Amino acid sequence: MDSEEYFLQSTSDPKDARMYREVLDEELDWTLRYLSEHLNPGVTPPTGGLSLPLEAIIRYVQALGLSVRVEFVKEGEVVARYGVGRNEPV
Repeated sequence: MDSEEYFLQSTSDPKDARMYREVLDEELDWTLRYLSEHLNPGVTPPTGGLSLPLEAIIRYVQALGLSVRVEFVKEGEVVARYGVGRNEPV
């Protein structure tokens, strides 16, 4: 069994899938807080985890002087990229 099969099997139960979603939410919130603490303590990170609009994440990251790049991956291969530079208007 490869890792993707294992992941699909282990999150097939709604309770397990919900717990995984909660972990992803926490990781995104943690990452945004970490960026703030280390790059610009005066900028308050948005909260909301995965339910945050992409625009809110982009505006926050730009306030820290960073760019955003999102990669869309299928079977380990990047099939598309989307990027917003730190000075591009949103």
